[in-house]
Amino acid sequence: MKGIATKLAAVMATIEHPERSEYVKYGDFHYATRDDIFECTRRALVENGVAWLPNMRRIDVQDTGKTTKAGDIIYRVSVEVGITFVDTDTGESCETVWAGESYASDDRGSQAAATQAVRFALTNTFMLLDGFDVEKTSHQTAPKSVEGNTHREAAAPADPTQAILEHLRGLEFSDDQIGLFGDFIAWQEDVEGIGDVPEARVRVWYERLAAKSDKEARDSVMDAIKTVEA
Repeated sequence: MKGIATKLAAVMATIEHPERSEYVKYGDFHYATRDDIFECTRRALVENGVAWLPNMRRIDVQDTGKTTKAGDIIYRVSVEVGITFVDTDTGESCETVWAGESYASDDRGSQAAATQAVRFALTNTFMLLDGFDVEKTSHQTAPKSVEGNTHREAAAPADPTQAILEHLRGLEFSDDQIGLFGDFIAWQEDVEGIGDVPEARVRVWYERLAAKSDKEARDSVMDAIKTVEA
C-alpha cells in the first residue's frame, strides 16, 4: 500500500480544484459539473502515474409509488460504485466504494446514480471544492439581518419538498406558481420533474430559499418562474 498511497498523496498535493462552469441564477452560485471534476482529476492522476478503474458493484431499483405528469412510474435507483486506484509503475492498487442515488422514470437512473457516486468519490478522496455543500443547514448559511430584513434560521426539514411547498405558500405564491418553480428546479437539476430530484439536492434548494429574507425569496422565485415561462 505504501507505493499507491504515496502517489495518491502526490495527487492530493498537486491537484487543482475544478472549474465551476455551471451557474444557478436562483441562489446565485456556481458549481463544478461532472466534466469539470473529471478534467482536473484526470490531469492530476495521469501526471502522478495513477490509473483509476470504476466498477458498478450494485444496482437496486425500487418503485416509489409515484408517477410523472405523463404517467410514467418513477423509480428510486441506488448504486454502489467501486473505484480502484492503480500505481502504473508497480501495479499496486487500493479501492474505495461510494453510493449514489437518483429518481428516474427511464433507463437513465442508474447512470445518474453512478455519476453522483463517482462525483462524491473524487471530490471527497481528493478534497476538492465543487460549489456544493449538502451538509449545511440554513442556520449555518443564513446571513444576518440586513436593513430590517429578517432572515429565517430553521432546522433542516424532514421532507424538504414539502418544506419548499409550505414556504412558498407562506410567501403567498399560488399553486400554479409553485408548480412552475418546481419545474425550474427540475430544469436546473437536469431531470424531468421535481420528484426526480434527489432529496439531498432538494434540501439544498430549500436551505437557500430559507436563508433569504421574504423579499429576496419572492424576487428570486419570480425570476425563476419568468425563466420557465419565457
